[in-house]
Amino acid sequence: MERLQRRGGDLMDLQKLLETQRELDESIIEKHNLQGMDRLPFLFQALIVELGEVQNDWRGFKFWSNDPNPREGLLEEYVDVTHFFLSIAIHQGWEKALFLYEEQVDGAIEEVEAKEDVSETFIELNNMITESYMKRESEEKIISYTLPEYFFRMAWGVFLAIGKEAFGFTLEQVEEAYFEKNQVNHERQANGY
Repeated sequence: MERLQRRGGDLMDLQKLLETQRELDESIIEKHNLQGMDRLPFLFQALIVELGEVQNDWRGFKFWSNDPNPREGLLEEYVDVTHFFLSIAIHQGWEKALFLYEEQVDGAIEEVEAKEDVSETFIELNNMITESYMKRESEEKIISYTLPEYFFRMAWGVFLAIGKEAFGFTLEQVEEAYFEKNQVNHERQANGY
């Protein structure tokens, strides 16, 4: 399975996203002389920070604000998180964890729909990401995944579900925005970002 599939056909070419992300990661590693460095803690920290930026632009938890509308840059922040999910999967050799079946995405969407507020889903998502990192040394298996990979896979599914159900993004939109932002990231690296 090279694409994430949903009813009505292919929606996201994960293999192409992974290849594109691998090129960016390799370019960054070479440019900044990071060969041999354990980047995993930094990648997870970046994932958590970028997810916080998504939540900040979403604004749905800001009960104290008179402006509950999402900010214009929400999709861009969402694809920033996508970049780090892909980078972690590549770094850890967890690429297969990103390839979800339709039922798994639908199950995650049903969980998001069942919550009274998406804020609770974000808290659970943050917990899954943290568990994936904290249990990174575990060899315990759930199905055919190590425990950290399993938490990572669950987090990815919930993240996709939030994008679709809470934000109304299609996977096609996410994929297109990813490639646009990836180009920006390459340009930033070329220009001394």
